[in-house]
This record gives sequence, structure tokens and C-alpha cells, in this order.
Amino acid sequence: MGSGVAIAANSASEVIYNGCVNPAGLLRVIDAGEQCKRNEEPITWNATGPQGPEGPTGATGPTGATGPTGATGPTGATGPTGPAGPTFTASGFVLADGTIMGFSGAIPTIEKVGPGHYTFAISGLGSGCVVPQLTSVNHTRTMYFNGGTCAAGQVSTHVFVDGAVDSPWAYLIVGADTTQTLRTTSERIQLPGSP
Repeated sequence: MGSGVAIAANSASEVIYNGCVNPAGLLRVIDAGEQCKRNEEPITWNATGPQGPEGPTGATGPTGATGPTGATGPTGATGPTGPAGPTFTASGFVLADGTIMGFSGAIPTIEKVGPGHYTFAISGLGSGCVVPQLTSVNHTRTMYFNGGTCAAGQVSTHVFVDGAVDSPWAYLIVGADTTQTLRTTSERIQLPGSP
């Protein structure tokens, strides 16, 4: 495994990591500018730190002079109400052995059950039924979940890599704190594959 970390500073709080994953699913972190080997897949991920404390309120400036009253403009047309945006997200990178790396937001509990088979549970993502989006680092493999339940911003399910092959993967979950859900938050919704 490389001794350095390739960092790209997009903002004061964002750090980008670069690495290479070999066919066995092992991650090697590389230095900036270093290339992956021919049989390795390049990957990147980031980890955002917590927001710092709010600074003190500055002193109130002097009141400026009152300007002249401008002419009243015409009333504009009322625009359409936009959809509610997501308010809770969680994402991360999972090694083939089930170890979570480079996560952001709520942290799931992941356990490896067998080759290409993991349990996945997470909570604290709003009030609706949240369903994970899964992506395999090995682009020739398909990720899917099967069985379990979701309700009130939490989900518990099983995650599989097709072919029962161990492979690193990533997850992304977007939840919303809203009462306009398809089911009430007191219901637990059976996910596909549940008995």
C-alpha cells in the first residue's frame, strides 16, 4: 500500500483521496500524480469534516442616511412551487471485507456474511423510506439489495454483488424530513425480496 495520499483541495473543508484497487479487492492509496498499475482500477473518494462553531457577532455599524423612495414596480407573476430538496445524505466506500472508508453523513452498520454478501443497516435519514443506491468499483459487476424493511429514515437490508464475488463498493442514500411520504412513518415497508 502506498505511503502517501493524493489530495486535491476543492475547498477549505474538502479533501480528495486517490487509490487503486486490484482484482482481489485490495485498496492501495497512492501519491498525487502516481498512476495505477495495469491490472488495477482507479478510485477517488472524499471525507468532509464537521462544520466549525459559529463565530461571534460583529459590532453593529452606524445607520446610514435614508435614501429617496423609489417608484413602485409592477407585481410579478407567482412562480410554481418547487419540489422539496433532500435534507439528509449518507455516502461511503466499502472494502471487500466490509470495512467502511471515506464516509460522509450517517454511518451504516455493515457486516460481511459471505462472498459478495453483506448486511446493511442505517438510521437518522429523515422521516421517509430511504433506499440505498449501490455501485460496484468493479464495473463489470452489478450491485443489488434484497429483503429487509425501511421506515422513518432508516433501512435494514442485505447487499449482494452478482456472482457472489468479493468486490469493493460504494453506497449513497438521500432522505428527506417530510410528512409527504407514500406511507406513514409509523409503517415499516417491506423491501423487494422480503418473505
